[in-house]
Formats: sequence, C-alpha cells, structure tokens
Amino acid sequence: MDDFNVCLFEGRVREIKDEEFELFGLSHGTIQKAAESLLPDDFDPDQNIDVLPVVFNLAKINEFNKNGDGIDAKTAVAAVKRFINKPINIEHKKDKIVGHMINASFSEREFDFKNNDIESYANKTEPFYMNAAGLIYKQVYPELAEAIVEASNEEEESYQSISTSWELAFKDFEVAVGSKLLQDSTIAEGAEKEDLKQYIKGLGGKGEDKNGNPVNRLIVGRTYPLGAALTRNPAAAVQGVYPSENTPEDKNIEKISLNTNINVKTDKLKNIFNMDKEQFDQLIAQLTKSVASAVKEGSEAKTVSECIKDTLIEHNESWTSKIAVEKEAKAKAEAELEELQDSFKQTKEELDTLKSEVEAKAAVDLFNDRMNFIDNDYDLDEKEMALVTAEVKELGSSEENFNSYKEKLSVIFAHKLKENIEAQEAEIKARIDEAVANREEGDESEAAESEEKEDEEADETPEEPLEAEGTETEASLPNNNGNASTKLSLIEKLKESFEVEVS
Repeated sequence: MDDFNVCLFEGRVREIKDEEFELFGLSHGTIQKAAESLLPDDFDPDQNIDVLPVVFNLAKINEFNKNGDGIDAKTAVAAVKRFINKPINIEHKKDKIVGHMINASFSEREFDFKNNDIESYANKTEPFYMNAAGLIYKQVYPELAEAIVEASNEEEESYQSISTSWELAFKDFEVAVGSKLLQDSTIAEGAEKEDLKQYIKGLGGKGEDKNGNPVNRLIVGRTYPLGAALTRNPAAAVQGVYPSENTPEDKNIEKISLNTNINVKTDKLKNIFNMDKEQFDQLIAQLTKSVASAVKEGSEAKTVSECIKDTLIEHNESWTSKIAVEKEAKAKAEAELEELQDSFKQTKEELDTLKSEVEAKAAVDLFNDRMNFIDNDYDLDEKEMALVTAEVKELGSSEENFNSYKEKLSVIFAHKLKENIEAQEAEIKARIDEAVANREEGDESEAAESEEKEDEEADETPEEPLEAEGTETEASLPNNNGNASTKLSLIEKLKESFEVEVS
C-alpha cells in the first residue's frame, strides 16, 4: 500500500435478537432461505454455538465523520462487497483478530440489516448506512463475547460502549467545504484545493478554515477495505455492538473449551498473531473455506471453532517452519557472505602484491632506460656515473623531473657529451693531418737537397761495400685479444660495482 492513506470509520454493531431471526428469514433452530438477510443462507446458529453472530453499521455514506473523512455513494458501492472475509480486530491492533465479516450492504434506516440491492444506492446524495454481518470467535474470546452482550443491554451502564471502526486505504481525495453533509458542501478545485488541504484533520489541520467553515476530506477513486475493529471511541454517527444473546444452544453439548486436547492446541495459538499481510490473507482464505465446509456438512462436520483452531494451528506450524527456513537461509547467506569477504580479501592481497611487483619492475625498467640514455650521451667515469646514478634514483617516475635533470647534466657535463668529444677529436685530427701534410712537403724539399749533396759526395768518395747490420725493431702492436679490444660499458662496470635499488 505504498503511497496510500488509511482512513478509519466507525459504526454500530447491533444485537441479533431471538425474534429477529424471523426477519432475516431464519426460524429458531432451523435454516430457511433468506435472500434479503445479511447472514448467509446456510448459516444455522444451532450448528455454530462457538461463534457469536453480530450485525452492525459500518459507517454513514455522504456524511463526514468526526475525523473529517467521508465517502460518496459511488465510492461506497465499489467498495462495500470487498469487506467480506476481512478481519475484525480490537482497537486496530492487527495481531488481535477476534472475528471476521461475512457480508456487507446498504440501508436507509439504521437497523435495516438486509442484503439490499447496492446498485440502487449509487446515485443517492442524502446520507445512508453501510451495514455488515460478522462472526466473533466466542469460544476463543469468551470474555469479549460477554462484554459485547452486556454492552448491547439498554439496562447496563456499558450500553453502546462498544462500536466498530473499519479501515479503508485510499490514494485520491477531494476537499469538501462548508458542511458535515456532502450534499451541502462545495468541492474545492485548483489553487483553492491546494490551499485548503492544510485544514484537513487527517493531514494535521483542525477541520475548519480561518473563517470557521468545515473543511473535510472526500475519499474518491479506488479504495482498499482492510477490515474492521471493535472500539470504544467511534468517530462516525453510529454506536453500539449488538450480538445475538439468545442464540440457541444445547445445554447438554460439552463445550469445546472443556476439551483437553483443544486446550492443548490453544496453547499453541499464543504466537500466531504476529503475521504480515500475505500471511493474514492466506489465513482468511483458509478460514473462510473451513467455515463454509463446517456449516454445510451439518452435525457430522467439525464445529466452526475446531476448524478455526485447526486452521490457525496449521498456519502456525507452516509459519514456524517458514521462519526456521528463513533463519537457516539467513545463516547460510551470512556464512557465504563471510566466505566471499575472505575470498575478496585474499584476492585483494594478491592483486596488491602483483601490483607492487608490476610497479617495481616498471620502476626498474624506467631507471635502466634513463641510465642507458645518459650512458649513450655522456662519456662519464665511474665516480661521475655513481653520482649520477644516485641522483637519478631520487627522481621518481616523473618525466618532468627527469627532463629538468637532463638540462642540469647538459650544463655540468657539457664537456662529457660524446657528440662534443667527437667534434673535438675530429677537429684535432684535422689539425694533425694538416700539420703532417705540411711537414711532408718540407721533408720532400730537404730530401731533394740532400740527394744532390750526396751525389756530389759520391763523385768524390769511392764506393765501399755496405754491411747490413742486423737491427731489431720493436713494433708497438696493439693487443688484439678479446679482453683488451672489447670495451666494457660504463653501465656494466657500475652494475658490477654497485647494487642499484629502485623503489
């Protein structure tokens, strides 16, 4: 019933006296066809001594009650028959079910409890009564039954102290202004309606506007009858509960309450009333079926009380079993949840470890890439490389920091840049080549002059045989073994001398 409001209406419950059974089409102790009576055709009080049949006025239609709520004829016609089989409780306490309704109809007179044609009331504008017939579980609640009987006696102080109040859920309503009677009221619209809502009692107002005009809530559209309650504080213009104090009863019949087995069952009923709406609907459906079965099978059938008790106990066992299943399912779900949480925790730890390993490897790869970049661009000795290694290690993963550091290196170790060194070496080689070339030209001139001089001396000096003296020339040959010719990179030398950790 989400987004629905619940409205309470009160009515009078009337006693069905012994002589009035004839008016309902029932003779004393016999079952007659009673097409006009609110009591079912096949209801026989002789065979149902464990229940107290009652009739009562549920509410007045086309008239607003003391709570400022009311319904019109059209809405009432659509709702009236849906009160059948709805529960009767005490003071709107859902867990105190003491009976149920078995029929409902309309009447123009307060005490006309006949099954009148409801469609004939659809267009009425003057107030009329909504009536109902019900059964109170007398054998289960004997004190309540006695109180109802006493309150129906005009000579008792408690006369008409017990009334009925039915609950109606609804969503839509209009605002009626000006009178307790619907036919004398004006239906507000638009902005006026929105402004007048604040004065409705059911919405927290006082029931009248600032000028003292009555402001009431007229329930319209789809409604949901929820049940009826026995109450001592009625709001409608009806009052009193009227049971059948003279229901025939065989004095020689042993009452069910004296049956030991039934008393044992009664003890099992103590915890059955804490039920939700679905459970209650199931109960009423089964209860209605059981009652119908009992009254049709006659004396050989179980009494209504036995059917009610058996039904309640059956549902109690079913609900108890359902609760046990739900508890077991909840415990299983909690265990599975705990296992899932443990599994999730373990998986998270594994993922965290894997993430740490991946991050560590990425950090090492980044460090190696940076050091390879520096080794490729600079010709640093071991001490210089050790200094650079320590500084690069502190840069972290930021590319901005590394770019700044590269600018620093380009200033401090500009003379160590391999490209600068190669340029210098090329320039020096060029100068050497130029000097060698110049020197060779000078040597050729000197050689020519020396040759002319030797020729002149040769003419003057006889030739002597020349002796070739053995000379040893030590050639400085490069050592071409693998260890000498292969230069270890500075990075590799550092790796042999230092342990680099990147965090």
